[in-house]
Amino acid sequence: MKMEMSGGDWSKFENCLHRLVLFDFKGMHQDIGEYIINSTKERFRNGVDPDGNAWKPSKRSEDEGGKTLQNTRTLYNSISYRASMEGVEVGTNVKYARVHQGLDKSGNQVKEIVIVPKQARLLAFTVSGKKVFAKKVTISARPFMGINEADAKEITSIGQEWIEEATGK
Repeated sequence: MKMEMSGGDWSKFENCLHRLVLFDFKGMHQDIGEYIINSTKERFRNGVDPDGNAWKPSKRSEDEGGKTLQNTRTLYNSISYRASMEGVEVGTNVKYARVHQGLDKSGNQVKEIVIVPKQARLLAFTVSGKKVFAKKVTISARPFMGINEADAKEITSIGQEWIEEATGK
């Protein structure tokens, strides 16, 4: 059906609207998810938070070398996304991620987390190959997830590219 109004041809407008109705939101959200994962992994490689501030080195990395938060690369490799028509979620299912991100049990950002034993008298763990026992351990926050200004600009750019492609611009 071709609409004409005041002698004008609305077919380009109708075609553009039709393409927007069929817009692939999930595809756009997948691209955004991929970008955020790459940005987050770059922070791991550089040892910085979303604002570019260096993480406090871990005791293990100071004693043994290597990078903070990357001894086994479990956390690094767990960063994933789930895209849908409605949006994209990026995160990890690693239980200790909250502690390293610097989030307390209520989800508030803190500079450090104090860990105490739940049932035993002491915590037991290994540092630099040695068994260590402690009544508490303080872990500095090392935020790795987040969107900074550069990320926001790139995400906007991804969205604009998708819209331009969909509208034929």
